Amino acid sequence: WRDASTGFRALYGLHADVVMFYADRHLERNGEEEVRGEPKTAKEIPISSDGNIRPEFINELFPLDDGGASDSQIARVEKRLGMPLPEQYREFLSFQNGGAPEFCCYEGSGVSFYLQYVYEIKDSGESGEEGLEWSFTENDAPVGLWRKLIPFAMGGDGQDELFINLKNGAIFYREFPNSRMKKIEDSLADLFKHLKDDFD
Repeated sequence: WRDASTGFRALYGLHADVVMFYADRHLERNGEEEVRGEPKTAKEIPISSDGNIRPEFINELFPLDDGGASDSQIARVEKRLGMPLPEQYREFLSFQNGGAPEFCCYEGSGVSFYLQYVYEIKDSGESGEEGLEWSFTENDAPVGLWRKLIPFAMGGDGQDELFINLKNGAIFYREFPNSRMKKIEDSLADLFKHLKDDFD
Protein backbone atom coordinates (compact mmCIF):
# COMPACT_ATOMS: atom_id res chain seq x y z
CA TRP A 1 0.00 0.00 0.00
CA ARG A 2 2.73 2.46 0.89
CA ASP A 3 4.57 1.82 -2.38
CA ALA A 4 1.33 2.38 -4.26
CA SER A 5 0.67 5.80 -2.75
CA THR A 6 1.89 7.69 -5.81
CA GLY A 7 -0.42 5.72 -8.09
CA PHE A 8 -3.42 6.26 -5.84
CA ARG A 9 -2.71 9.96 -5.63
CA ALA A 10 -2.54 10.22 -9.41
CA LEU A 11 -5.71 8.20 -9.80
CA TYR A 12 -7.85 10.04 -7.27
CA GLY A 13 -6.10 13.39 -7.02
CA LEU A 14 -5.72 12.98 -3.25
CA HIS A 15 -2.96 14.39 -1.08
CA ALA A 16 -0.27 11.90 -0.13
CA ASP A 17 -1.13 12.09 3.57
CA VAL A 18 -4.74 11.15 2.77
CA VAL A 19 -3.59 8.14 0.75
CA MET A 20 -1.30 7.04 3.58
CA PHE A 21 -4.13 7.48 6.09
CA TYR A 22 -6.33 5.07 4.12
CA ALA A 23 -3.45 2.67 3.54
CA ASP A 24 -2.68 2.47 7.26
CA ARG A 25 -6.38 2.06 8.05
CA HIS A 26 -6.60 -0.82 5.57
CA LEU A 27 -3.62 -2.55 7.18
CA GLU A 28 -5.10 -2.11 10.64
CA ARG A 29 -8.45 -3.53 9.58
CA ASN A 30 -7.09 -6.40 7.53
CA GLY A 31 -4.08 -7.42 9.61
CA GLU A 32 -3.88 -10.75 11.38
CA GLU A 33 -4.62 -9.17 14.75
CA GLU A 34 -7.84 -7.48 13.65
CA VAL A 35 -10.87 -8.23 15.78
CA ARG A 36 -14.16 -7.20 14.21
CA GLY A 37 -16.91 -5.83 16.38
CA GLU A 38 -19.89 -3.60 15.85
CA PRO A 39 -19.24 -0.58 13.61
CA LYS A 40 -18.26 2.48 15.63
CA THR A 41 -19.23 6.12 15.22
CA ALA A 42 -17.72 9.30 16.62
CA LYS A 43 -18.70 9.59 20.27
CA GLU A 44 -19.13 13.33 20.62
CA ILE A 45 -22.58 14.89 20.32
CA PRO A 46 -22.30 16.71 16.98
CA ILE A 47 -24.46 19.79 17.53
CA SER A 48 -23.79 22.70 19.89
CA SER A 49 -26.45 25.01 21.30
CA ASP A 50 -25.97 27.49 18.43
CA GLY A 51 -26.75 24.82 15.81
CA ASN A 52 -23.18 24.44 14.58
CA ILE A 53 -21.02 21.31 14.67
CA ARG A 54 -19.04 20.98 17.90
CA PRO A 55 -15.25 21.42 17.51
CA GLU A 56 -14.70 18.31 19.68
CA PHE A 57 -16.74 16.25 17.23
CA ILE A 58 -14.82 17.64 14.26
CA ASN A 59 -11.50 16.84 15.98
CA GLU A 60 -12.57 13.24 16.45
CA LEU A 61 -13.91 12.88 12.92
CA PHE A 62 -10.92 14.52 11.19
CA PRO A 63 -7.68 13.40 12.90
CA LEU A 64 -5.47 14.79 10.10
CA ASP A 65 -6.07 18.37 11.19
CA ASP A 66 -4.71 20.99 8.78
CA GLY A 67 -6.58 23.82 10.45
CA GLY A 68 -9.48 25.88 9.22
CA ALA A 69 -10.01 28.04 6.16
CA SER A 70 -9.36 31.75 6.63
CA ASP A 71 -12.11 34.37 6.51
CA SER A 72 -10.63 35.66 3.25
CA GLN A 73 -10.68 32.19 1.66
CA ILE A 74 -14.33 31.68 2.60
CA ALA A 75 -15.22 35.20 1.44
CA ARG A 76 -13.58 34.50 -1.93
CA VAL A 77 -15.69 31.37 -2.44
CA GLU A 78 -18.87 33.18 -1.44
CA LYS A 79 -18.06 36.01 -3.84
CA ARG A 80 -17.64 33.55 -6.72
CA LEU A 81 -20.92 31.88 -5.80
CA GLY A 82 -22.72 35.19 -5.39
CA MET A 83 -24.27 34.05 -2.12
CA PRO A 84 -23.20 32.92 1.36
CA LEU A 85 -22.43 29.33 2.23
CA PRO A 86 -24.86 27.61 4.63
CA GLU A 87 -23.95 28.68 8.16
CA GLN A 88 -23.21 25.20 9.50
CA TYR A 89 -20.97 24.39 6.53
CA ARG A 90 -19.27 27.78 6.76
CA GLU A 91 -18.48 27.24 10.44
CA PHE A 92 -17.17 23.76 9.69
CA LEU A 93 -14.76 25.11 7.04
CA SER A 94 -13.54 27.83 9.42
CA PHE A 95 -12.55 25.11 11.90
CA GLN A 96 -11.57 22.27 9.53
CA ASN A 97 -10.71 23.10 5.93
CA GLY A 98 -11.77 19.78 4.43
CA GLY A 99 -9.93 16.48 4.75
CA ALA A 100 -10.43 12.73 5.10
CA PRO A 101 -12.77 11.64 7.93
CA GLU A 102 -11.76 8.92 10.37
CA PHE A 103 -15.29 7.49 10.16
CA CYS A 104 -16.10 7.27 6.47
CA CYS A 105 -18.82 4.63 5.93
CA TYR A 106 -22.33 5.95 5.26
CA GLU A 107 -25.50 3.87 5.07
CA GLY A 108 -28.92 5.45 4.91
CA SER A 109 -31.65 6.81 2.66
CA GLY A 110 -31.27 3.76 0.41
CA VAL A 111 -27.59 4.36 -0.41
CA SER A 112 -24.22 3.34 1.01
CA PHE A 113 -20.79 4.75 0.19
CA TYR A 114 -17.39 5.72 1.52
CA LEU A 115 -17.02 9.43 2.21
CA GLN A 116 -13.45 9.74 1.01
CA TYR A 117 -12.64 13.42 1.20
CA VAL A 118 -14.26 16.76 1.97
CA TYR A 119 -12.93 19.37 -0.46
CA GLU A 120 -10.76 22.12 0.96
CA ILE A 121 -10.58 25.76 -0.06
CA LYS A 122 -7.25 26.16 -1.82
CA ASP A 123 -5.10 29.27 -1.62
CA SER A 124 -5.29 31.31 -4.81
CA GLY A 125 -1.78 30.23 -5.89
CA GLU A 126 -2.29 26.50 -5.31
CA SER A 127 -3.30 23.90 -7.85
CA GLY A 128 -7.09 23.93 -7.82
CA GLU A 129 -7.73 20.25 -8.52
CA GLU A 130 -9.85 18.64 -5.81
CA GLY A 131 -10.39 22.01 -4.17
CA LEU A 132 -13.83 23.42 -3.41
CA GLU A 133 -13.76 26.10 -6.11
CA TRP A 134 -12.49 23.61 -8.70
CA SER A 135 -15.39 21.34 -7.79
CA PHE A 136 -18.08 23.79 -8.84
CA THR A 137 -16.31 25.36 -11.82
CA GLU A 138 -14.76 22.29 -13.52
CA ASN A 139 -17.31 19.71 -12.39
CA ASP A 140 -19.28 17.77 -15.02
CA ALA A 141 -22.58 18.51 -13.26
CA PRO A 142 -25.26 20.25 -15.35
CA VAL A 143 -24.47 23.89 -16.10
CA GLY A 144 -25.88 26.22 -13.49
CA LEU A 145 -26.45 23.50 -10.92
CA TRP A 146 -23.82 24.91 -8.60
CA ARG A 147 -25.92 28.04 -8.11
CA LYS A 148 -28.23 25.84 -6.03
CA LEU A 149 -26.09 22.83 -5.14
CA ILE A 150 -22.30 22.68 -5.01
CA PRO A 151 -20.17 19.52 -4.81
CA PHE A 152 -18.28 19.61 -1.52
CA ALA A 153 -17.03 16.05 -1.00
CA MET A 154 -15.83 12.95 -2.83
CA GLY A 155 -17.46 9.57 -2.27
CA GLY A 156 -17.34 6.00 -3.49
CA ASP A 157 -14.31 5.19 -5.63
CA GLY A 158 -13.47 8.85 -6.16
CA GLN A 159 -16.01 9.55 -8.89
CA ASP A 160 -19.18 9.86 -6.82
CA GLU A 161 -19.86 13.21 -5.18
CA LEU A 162 -21.82 14.80 -2.40
CA PHE A 163 -23.53 18.16 -2.86
CA ILE A 164 -24.77 20.75 -0.39
CA ASN A 165 -27.81 22.93 -0.95
CA LEU A 166 -26.75 26.57 -0.68
CA LYS A 167 -30.18 27.65 0.53
CA ASN A 168 -30.83 25.24 3.39
CA GLY A 169 -27.70 23.09 3.84
CA ALA A 170 -29.35 19.79 2.83
CA ILE A 171 -27.01 17.06 1.57
CA PHE A 172 -27.42 15.27 -1.77
CA TYR A 173 -25.57 12.29 -3.25
CA ARG A 174 -24.80 11.57 -6.89
CA GLU A 175 -23.35 8.24 -7.96
CA PHE A 176 -21.19 8.31 -11.08
CA PRO A 177 -21.92 8.42 -13.95
CA ASN A 178 -24.54 11.14 -14.09
CA SER A 179 -27.16 9.47 -11.94
CA ARG A 180 -29.93 11.57 -10.47
CA MET A 181 -29.36 13.57 -7.31
CA LYS A 182 -30.72 11.97 -4.17
CA LYS A 183 -31.27 13.89 -0.94
CA ILE A 184 -29.79 11.87 1.92
CA GLU A 185 -29.63 14.24 4.94
CA ASP A 186 -31.04 17.57 6.08
CA SER A 187 -27.68 18.98 7.16
CA LEU A 188 -23.93 18.44 7.27
CA ALA A 189 -24.16 17.47 10.94
CA ASP A 190 -26.75 14.81 10.11
CA LEU A 191 -24.37 13.37 7.51
CA PHE A 192 -21.42 13.35 9.90
CA LYS A 193 -23.26 11.77 12.79
CA HIS A 194 -24.31 8.81 10.60
CA LEU A 195 -20.74 8.00 9.51
CA LYS A 196 -19.26 4.77 10.91
CA ASP A 197 -15.88 3.09 10.75
CA ASP A 198 -17.29 0.11 8.86
CA PHE A 199 -20.49 -1.02 7.16
CA ASP A 200 -23.05 -3.06 9.14
